Amino acid sequence: MRDAEPWSRAQGAKDQQRLEEVPALGGLGGGAEPQIRVRCRSCGYLETEDATFCSGCGARM
Repeated sequence: MRDAEPWSRAQGAKDQQRLEEVPALGGLGGGAEPQIRVRCRSCGYLETEDATFCSGCGARM
């Protein structure tokens, strides 16, 4: 399917640009260091590893 290659490359570039415009996804794919997340036992929210309390429900981590 060589005919689809130029289209898929262009579409992939558009999708990547859209992802970079989303503030919550700004660090993805850009070589940033991965963040370690810990799941809250009470509500399942993914919190940063250094958090003392859950941002989702307030429970002690």
